[in-house]
Amino acid sequence: MTEVLKPSQWLATASRHLAAAHILERQPGSLPDLASDIGFLAQQCAECALKAVLMWREMDVPRTHDLQDLLSLIRTAGIQVPPELLQLAALTAFAVELRYADAGTVSAESARTAIRLAGSALHWAQALIAG
Repeated sequence: MTEVLKPSQWLATASRHLAAAHILERQPGSLPDLASDIGFLAQQCAECALKAVLMWREMDVPRTHDLQDLLSLIRTAGIQVPPELLQLAALTAFAVELRYADAGTVSAESARTAIRLAGSALHWAQALIAG
């Protein structure tokens, strides 16, 4: 049987993914070679943050990496999603198509944007859940 994570556990996992993305991004010479890896960690951060919100609202957490699906569930629950976070859907590609991309396939700017969006998702989820 799979253990059901609490919102705080989802947020802690999201924080670790974001921290790892920042560490990779700051390594000299890491970009663009590790940009897809950074994007993957950012996507995982955003995914965990959105799943924390679903758990907080006592909703089922689907086994999906599709951030658009998670955002739709959150909005269906009547939760206002900041307009900037609607861009999160673009990060889904990092969990699927770009996860095993060749080095240099993803730009440094895309990796930095992914980190920024993931950080925004995490901060929003933390503030929402904290009340």
